[in-house]
Order: sequence, then structure tokens, then C-alpha cells
Amino acid sequence: MFLITVVVSLSIFSATSAQSCAGAGASCRDATFAETCQCPTGTLCSPNTPFTGAFFCQYTFCLPDNMFCDGNIGVCCSGKCEQLAGATFKTCTAVTTTTTTTTTTSTTTVTTTTTTVTTTQAPIQIIIATTTTTTTTAAPSSTVCTTTAGTACVFPFTYMGTTYTSCTNAGGFQTPWCSTKTDQYGNHIIGNYGDCNVNTCTAVATTPAPTCPTPCKFPFKYNGVIHYACTNAGGFKNPWCSTKTDIFGRHVIGNYADCGVGCPVEILG
Repeated sequence: MFLITVVVSLSIFSATSAQSCAGAGASCRDATFAETCQCPTGTLCSPNTPFTGAFFCQYTFCLPDNMFCDGNIGVCCSGKCEQLAGATFKTCTAVTTTTTTTTTTSTTTVTTTTTTVTTTQAPIQIIIATTTTTTTTAAPSSTVCTTTAGTACVFPFTYMGTTYTSCTNAGGFQTPWCSTKTDQYGNHIIGNYGDCNVNTCTAVATTPAPTCPTPCKFPFKYNGVIHYACTNAGGFKNPWCSTKTDIFGRHVIGNYADCGVGCPVEILG
């Protein structure tokens, strides 16, 4: 009798304990608001957009421009998740930062009118001056941050795990530079960069940002979870990252390294 009671108790506990969700984008509540799983650290169970009665594990931060946004993993900072022409996945629409200048010119015109008045004496001329002011507003002009070669910079861009919204000296370069091409996650594509033009780029980060010395491949997928920073997933004591991924972004077993000082690390709850 005692053995049967123990088995029944374990069955009830198992049925009422919610399992961990697979990661960002996983369904955490159904249309009846019943919990299907518990969202991992860094995500919250939130309704999808537009709301159709389902809830998903979504990142607590807004997704930056050019980042993968499909699959209800979060909300874009720009508010738009679109699939651009020729693209395979939906990404957050990039926003171009521009500086608008309006020039106003005032022109003053003086008109002189001569009137002759005839009296019994000699004719008298009366001069009347009137002033007319005309205001002309020039069309606004836009300035886009470009490289010295004239190529437009892409902001924000992520380099070695750090996201930049202006030109930077990161990597030990003496002259501030920017990325001119990023992938669907907003990561800088090696070789696509240029020195910033000081005449068009008003915001320049002169202090080098921390860089990650480990050759991490962000983002990488491990055990069904996408990681955008170093992780302790798998029970490892030291944060690690994948150094090689396949064409689907999945971690290739055996290709990993402990993350060095300056590498981004996932925040644990």
C-alpha cells in the first residue's frame, strides 16, 4: 500500500511541473492561457504580434536593425519585421540616421515712389519709400555618415560581440571606422568597412570598445537554443562559445573555446 501511494504522488508532481521551453520563439501558453513550458533566462512569455491568442518566449530587449526577427522571438526596435527582396529570412528593417538642415534667407526690397504736387508756387516733389520683406526657405538637406570612399555606413553593427551605433576605433585601429555591410543578424561582415568621413559622420567613438579575443561565431545554435553571447549551457563552469557553425548556424561539436576577457556573456537569472 505504501509503494502505490508513492507512485501516485510522483505522477501528480510530474503532471503539474512545467518543462523548460526550447528557447526564444517557443510556445509558452496556448489559446486557453494554459502554461505549456517555462521560458529560459533572458526571455519572457509574451503575446505574439498581432495577438492571435498564442504566447511565445520573447527576448526582453528590443531586436536591433538587421537582426533575425522571424518566429516570434521578440519585437524590433524599429517596429518592423520584414523580409526584404532577395532575403531568405525576415529581419528588422534598418533605419538610416540622417541630419536635416533647413536654411532660411530673408530679402529686403526698398521701393521708392516719387509724387509731384503742383501749387501756386513752384512744383514740389514728395518722395515716399516703402519696404517689402521676402522670406525664402531652402529645401532641407540630409547628411548620411559615409566612409572616405563615399560608401554609406551601416548602423548599428555588431563587431566581436559588441554593437556600435557610431564609428569606432575597436580592434586597435587609429582612425575611426564603420561597417558597410552586415549579415541578417546585424553582425559586421569581415572586409566590408571603411574609414569614417569626418565631414559626414558627426558622432565618432574615439575610445576603443572592449573586444572579444576568442574567435566566437555569433549567433550559434546549441541544443535547440540560439546564443548571441558566450554561455554556460551544458553545465560548463566557464562561459564558452562555438568557434565553428554549419550553414544553419548550428554549433559543430568539438569546435568551441572558453571566452576571454571582453567577450559578451549571457546574463543568468
